[in-house]
Amino acid sequence: MKNFYLILVLSLIYLQKGQAQVLYGVHKYIQYHIGTLPIVISVPHGGHVAPANIPNRTCNTPTTVTDAYTIELARQIDTAFLNLTGSRPHLIICNLKRTKIDCNRNIAEGACGNSHAETAWNEYQNFIDTAQSISQNAYAGKAFYIDLHGHGKPISRLELGYGITGSDLSNTDSFLNTPAQIASSSIENLVSSNVNGYSHAELLRGKFALGTLLANSGFPSVPSQQTPDPGTTNYYFSGYNTNNHTCISTGNTVNGLQLECHQAVRFSYLKRKAFADSLAIILVKYLDIHQNLNLLTN
Repeated sequence: MKNFYLILVLSLIYLQKGQAQVLYGVHKYIQYHIGTLPIVISVPHGGHVAPANIPNRTCNTPTTVTDAYTIELARQIDTAFLNLTGSRPHLIICNLKRTKIDCNRNIAEGACGNSHAETAWNEYQNFIDTAQSISQNAYAGKAFYIDLHGHGKPISRLELGYGITGSDLSNTDSFLNTPAQIASSSIENLVSSNVNGYSHAELLRGKFALGTLLANSGFPSVPSQQTPDPGTTNYYFSGYNTNNHTCISTGNTVNGLQLECHQAVRFSYLKRKAFADSLAIILVKYLDIHQNLNLLTN
């Protein structure tokens, strides 16, 4: 199935290179905006479609709250990259309401045995795999993945989930630089490949960590140099997609993270635009610093 999606996508790019292309799954429950940048963004919990042929999920005491405005935010991030670089990231969106499906859980929990939900779940995961394959091939293994979420916590800060728990982040840099911690990290590959030789701890919360760059631009983040760990606050450090579509997963070499956005950067058009514009600039800088990848010249 993965090969089918890849061949189809490559055919579309070949036939209409430079034009925005969108692939849809069955009933348009899942959509894939094909990009040309080495950035893959997935949005599992922002959908509003609630078809009657998919019952509400009741298995395993499911979480069903919508991550409001995350689809809108992702689209504005897409526009920000286009305006900045002339190119688009890959964007995978689940349009189904979270009461019907959860594309950030395993298929048993996420689809609860419904065949229509299972089809959509597989489409979502396969589109991510396809986007990552294209990005890795086009950019010599330098793809970067973001699973985009929203949180409703009272602290207005971004949470960057690298697969490292909050309690582990509260430890020393020496602890974070141990082989066991690096092996459980969604940027494990970046630790060994970043051009400046930064350690795992430095990449998580050093001067040029993604969280630090975001905080420097007015978006407080954890982990970062400014906020090295979440303290006693509940912290979203990873999920199914981060665990299975980054280098946490055996055989996957993609670096990435789960990005939890607070309401202040999601709930109005202007706030989304300000964050999207800044995130595009920061990610371009981040990839240039750590992987010598200049996206402004492509």
